[in-house]
Amino acid sequence: MIKLVNLNKEYKDKKIFKNLNLEINKGEIIGLLAPNAEGKSTLLKILGGQITFDSGEYFFNGEEFTYKNKEVIGYMNDTSIIPPSWKVRDGIEYYNEYFKTFNEDKCLEMLRHFKIDLKRKVKTLSKGENEKYHLSLALAIEGQLYIMDEPLAAIDLIAREEVISMILDNFNIDSTIIISSHLVSDIERMLDRVLLLKGGEIVVNKLVEDLRVDGKSVVDLYKEVYENVQV
Repeated sequence: MIKLVNLNKEYKDKKIFKNLNLEINKGEIIGLLAPNAEGKSTLLKILGGQITFDSGEYFFNGEEFTYKNKEVIGYMNDTSIIPPSWKVRDGIEYYNEYFKTFNEDKCLEMLRHFKIDLKRKVKTLSKGENEKYHLSLALAIEGQLYIMDEPLAAIDLIAREEVISMILDNFNIDSTIIISSHLVSDIERMLDRVLLLKGGEIVVNKLVEDLRVDGKSVVDLYKEVYENVQV
């Protein structure tokens, strides 16, 4: 589904990725994990077509990635993208207009589940409600790739289970979900595969089931790779 070949990206003379190579198949929920400043959000933005890279190749379904591929990508940013002065309904109308693959009924159903009133202005939503709102917009894309950058960051412990269940309930085996989160222990049960990013490269690419066979958890692996970073 996705193939990155010798991908390079710099910001202000700082090398973010150095000939990064990666292949991602359909039918998996993948955790892209790393501490801050390792390039997680940058990589997700590249995969989602939000930003460009300096050199290398990005193939989507066997062909060079173009802006048209964004039609089948549900992207949840780590910050709000809907203007605060808009009403919740306005964001739905925007997605409905610009994404041919947007399923409005599906989005409305999720918002009803989360008890988010369509008449409210985005600026009145709590951080947790805002994340649920943007998650609903992203999951309502009838797509092939779903990218979620810190989908649980502002959500309390009890609501996290609700959000995780919503993601799992909407997962299609003909698609792929990539999740980035600092809450490794919370998302571990969702994951089929884990990618660890360090020094501009993917240093670990393993099936979670293989880790379990070896008697390890994703948290254990994360601490090993990042020298006992707290998660």
